[in-house]
Amino acid sequence: MREKTKKLRGWDFKSLIVLLIIFFFIFLRFNSNNWDQGTHQHPDERMAIMVSMRLNLFDNLDPDFFNYGSLPFYVLRGTAQLMDSATGFFQGDRSFNDYSSYDQLLVVGRIISTLMDAAVIIVVYHISYYIFKKRDLALLSALIYSASFFAIQNSNFYIVDHYVNLFSSLLFLSILRFWNKKTIGNTAILGVLMGILLASKFTPIIYLPAILLVVVIRVFGSEFNFLIKDARRNCSSNIKKIIKKRRDLILQIKKISKAKIFQCFILISSFLSAAFLTFLIFMPYGVIRWEQFLTEIGLQLKMNSNPYIFPYTLQYVSTLPYLYYLKNIFLWGFGPINFFLFVVGFFSLIKFVLNNYHTHRKQNIALLITLYSFLNIYYFLVIGRSAVKFMRYMLPLYPFMAVVAAWGLFSLLKNISTQKNKKIFSTLVLSLSIIWTLSFYRIYLRPNTRITATNWIRNNIPAGSVLAVEHWDDRLPLFYSQLYKFVELPLYNLPDDDQKKREISQSLEEVNYLILASNRLYDPLTRLRDCDKYKKCYPITAQYYNDLFSGELTFAKVAEFTNYPTIPFFNISIIDDRADESFTVYDHPKIMIFKKVEKQQ
Repeated sequence: MREKTKKLRGWDFKSLIVLLIIFFFIFLRFNSNNWDQGTHQHPDERMAIMVSMRLNLFDNLDPDFFNYGSLPFYVLRGTAQLMDSATGFFQGDRSFNDYSSYDQLLVVGRIISTLMDAAVIIVVYHISYYIFKKRDLALLSALIYSASFFAIQNSNFYIVDHYVNLFSSLLFLSILRFWNKKTIGNTAILGVLMGILLASKFTPIIYLPAILLVVVIRVFGSEFNFLIKDARRNCSSNIKKIIKKRRDLILQIKKISKAKIFQCFILISSFLSAAFLTFLIFMPYGVIRWEQFLTEIGLQLKMNSNPYIFPYTLQYVSTLPYLYYLKNIFLWGFGPINFFLFVVGFFSLIKFVLNNYHTHRKQNIALLITLYSFLNIYYFLVIGRSAVKFMRYMLPLYPFMAVVAAWGLFSLLKNISTQKNKKIFSTLVLSLSIIWTLSFYRIYLRPNTRITATNWIRNNIPAGSVLAVEHWDDRLPLFYSQLYKFVELPLYNLPDDDQKKREISQSLEEVNYLILASNRLYDPLTRLRDCDKYKKCYPITAQYYNDLFSGELTFAKVAEFTNYPTIPFFNISIIDDRADESFTVYDHPKIMIFKKVEKQQ
């Protein structure tokens, strides 16, 4: 009895420690919400806020914008209006509308994003617990997700991908529940979640065939168990056996009862009906203005198959499908330690499934693992082949990776004999993972580089100076713009010929300083110099950048601002210049300022 009490107390203490660490990482999410001091440095946030400001619930629900779903705009505007009404009520001012202003919508939106990501942590716990029925494993899964820097970083942005991440996780959990209990209510829940996802972003339409397949297999799967059993008995088959199996399959299809067919029809109908009604409620103008909706969605789909359509997607030309995502997940998003645990866990789960899918006691766990893995691998295979590869497109994969990584750590611990060594090993691994995350989080403990550069410009560049800035990038300085004159360099423009070279040279003659606010232009354009290899090429622009960086132009670099992740205690910088542009360009871009100098004779 005393041993049991001691064990229980020890488990409770471990649980408390893990929970405290999870709450610590949730606190870090809220603590870094104002990472840009309210200067709107994320373009997707700016768009979401501008669209939301057109709305007025419930007088005007038409966003006149369908690149993304309407639900995130309704939630943002509706939350702000509720906060305005509540504040106005207590202050006795019915016209109070501060929270619906451009700047305050940013604050409200980021709080919503952080709350949604905190909710994902809870869902990760429930998914892991539902599959494995182990509370310590579920807590570890939640901890690994909460400590993933990419999840922390994106919780500071009001972007639609949070809706996709949260409701995809809920959808997958609901699919697991449906697998164990195939009721109309469960398929209706799947439909509601699917409708919410489509009202947030059109990409989750890819789940539709997977869900329908799961429903069909769940209804009719038991009818074909004889094939599975026969396959287990006979790994090799001659032609006669293959023909016999085909005949058995045809006979079995004919024997399928009308009741099962009707059941499948009802389940699919309830799913599709709930999905459509939910979509109609949360995105009514997607139906009312269906032609505009289809046109704008079509353009987004076209972009995902052709990186040349928009200037900001040129960075993905020649990037390898799947491998590009995996590289960025490994190095920056999930981190090397967590990714290693994920790989170990993934192969360990394959072994577990192969060993247990036919055993009575663990068969259901093996089936749930297979189903959950199938849904996420399917997502990765479909999205991973896209020509445009923003890191946030893989955000819905992080809950799955956290669950698998937690299993990976558990499987490694099984190979360690003593409890003491298990504690040392698990503490070391988790500490290294957390230190890696905190190294990246330190970018939020220092001022945003655009803020720092703005202050430097004000203090070091005389008022009235002419500043050259690049189009398709945020203009610096963020403040004091009335003190300076600006010349915009249209470096993305084509054709990239001698005429463009002359125009750039003429523009540079007029300016005193040249500002590169990020790597948005010079990184992709310097790679697209080969006109025999690329559909769009920039040999002249690439040479311009090479000359600028080598000092061959009449400009000398006078300031550079970086905010690299730094390993605590050792102050070793992690150079992430080669990370996906969207990982650095919002909250810690590298900025360079060049000053015109006299030509050397």
